[in-house]
Amino acid sequence: MTDTQSPNPQKPRHLGERALALMLSGLFATVLLGGTAPAVAQALPNCAKYDQLNHRGSEVPYPSNCEAIDPELGGLREKLFSRGWNLQVVTTQGLTYDLRGNDGGPQIYTGQKPTANASVSLVFTHDLSRYGLPDGSLLTFAPVAGYTSFSGAGLSHAYINQLSAMVPLNDGQVVLQAGQYNMASQFYGQAIGNNLAASALGPQSFILYGLGVGGLKPTPAFDIRLSSADKRFYTHFGVARSISPDGLFADGEENHSGLKFSTRGAKAVFINEVGYRVQPDVNQRNIWLRAGAVYNTSDFAHLDDPATTGKNYGGYVVATYQLSQPDMSAPYRGWYFTGSVNFARKQVNAFSHDAGLVFYRIGTFKSRPYDVFSIGAAKTYFSDVVVQNATDLGLEAASSSTSFLASYTYRLQQGAYLQSAITYIDNPTLAPVRPSALNASVNLTLVF
Repeated sequence: MTDTQSPNPQKPRHLGERALALMLSGLFATVLLGGTAPAVAQALPNCAKYDQLNHRGSEVPYPSNCEAIDPELGGLREKLFSRGWNLQVVTTQGLTYDLRGNDGGPQIYTGQKPTANASVSLVFTHDLSRYGLPDGSLLTFAPVAGYTSFSGAGLSHAYINQLSAMVPLNDGQVVLQAGQYNMASQFYGQAIGNNLAASALGPQSFILYGLGVGGLKPTPAFDIRLSSADKRFYTHFGVARSISPDGLFADGEENHSGLKFSTRGAKAVFINEVGYRVQPDVNQRNIWLRAGAVYNTSDFAHLDDPATTGKNYGGYVVATYQLSQPDMSAPYRGWYFTGSVNFARKQVNAFSHDAGLVFYRIGTFKSRPYDVFSIGAAKTYFSDVVVQNATDLGLEAASSSTSFLASYTYRLQQGAYLQSAITYIDNPTLAPVRPSALNASVNLTLVF
């Protein structure tokens, strides 16, 4: 049985939680810089000046240097900036446990036994405009080291997460990017609402990963983003080397360093997203509507007949809307919702479709403008083909899994966030059917 057919591929839990913390940090960049690089760097504090060289390209922005625990990084940032470089460091540490005590036997899902995780990410960027490219052009080099106490929950080694160049043209209406990077993070927007942080299901429960769009490890990729003059409407196209048809973990093990150009059976995958996005401003609420389609030219084994192969395809629709705007001096604050629907070809994907809805409040109280409270629900459907396979093997199989989440992210101080979450998950595995889980998790993110 291949990874694609596995009854319970596991998820590296800390990824969703890190995305939430990074999304919050991106708000600080918006507040400090109005979402753009300063025209006159001298008029801003040094930490904001460094933001001109912050990593860009992903739908989830990296933190402002002003929101780091040490904005000057012991004097290193000024020295790097004078040479066209910037460095940001993000660390995460987390623990998850199923409060219902379903810890008998070998561990088969995150939280079944106490599950610890940690990661350290270094993001180096370099100003490519020094070499005649347009202003805002950046080189990104991002090594990462991860650890998990449960081998099914992620990667426990160091690798290169990104090595790429990004070039904006025509005042940012055209953005080109090429190199070795995680294509999924460039689309969709993997932040609150799209990934319930404490889900026990595996990474392939995220439809883009199942479709072969870059997941745990980077792949060779190119993408181009075209925006209207007001930057509200956009189309975003990308092509990359697919994840291995054998699954995320098989691909990650073969591409151990993160820099391998090819893996067995992996061909080109294409993705295109169209959308409309408005950032929060005075009397303007946040709106982000996007829809995408994916086509993978790799040969994926049919779940009911591994000797037969076929192409992989699917798509998604996601909508985010700001429901309230209580404080015009901080227009990002208020209640939001994000709803999503994803689908994939059931003959070759263990997870055929899902739907989710999350309500969250940014700035829970006036005195806590950067805290986030969220509640949400999601339902993931297993392919009826893989369910039938499990049944034929004599296993009791679930047809779907439903999750309910409540979480709070507390800003301990500048650059330090503590997220606690509790999630109820019925059917934390596809087969054999197990009792429902009640995962409690705590995660600490530090930004330097």
